[in-house]
Amino acid sequence: MSTSIPLEVIDCILDHVDNASLVQLCGTTRNFRIAALPRLIRQFLSGIHIRLWIEQQGLVGHRPLDFVWESISDVNNRLVFIPSKRSQETICSFSTYDKDTCSPSPSPMIDGLTMVLPDTKTMQRKIESTAYQKDDRISIALMTHECTKKEYHATAKHPSWSLHYTTWIEPKDNKQVLYPQSFECDWSLPLNMSLKSSS
Repeated sequence: MSTSIPLEVIDCILDHVDNASLVQLCGTTRNFRIAALPRLIRQFLSGIHIRLWIEQQGLVGHRPLDFVWESISDVNNRLVFIPSKRSQETICSFSTYDKDTCSPSPSPMIDGLTMVLPDTKTMQRKIESTAYQKDDRISIALMTHECTKKEYHATAKHPSWSLHYTTWIEPKDNKQVLYPQSFECDWSLPLNMSLKSSS
């Protein structure tokens, strides 16, 4: 005997399902994905903002790269984020040559990640940050003039992600400008950070 549950009932049930369970439902059947994905996008993914923190030895302060959620990749089911309007309008430049030592400047390093997560229950935002230890930091390759991909490989503490970017040199002041293209991550990155901020 087969029974069918009205869509209205399923929709009402999904109103009370947490984000991690919605992600699991998306991976079960086509019908559950159709029912769960719009809700997951509306209440969770569309409100996520990511900031990468980049430091270059010898420069004061960090340079932020901000990203907003755009889509889910059809190729690998990863979350795709694009540069925010602020990151598109702000020049993120780094020194290529140290005049004091007459040698190339050290490579900039990604040493942290901040995620702003929506909280639909309280209608507020949660902010969760991770600082990468020295061995986990990602070096930014300059002087490439082509699309470059830098990947952070998953560790016991942190899920994997990748950054796609291009660079361009400003010859007059020995600066290399970084243009972010996209940031991609597994579902586990926002889910883990969401759980961390809830505990």
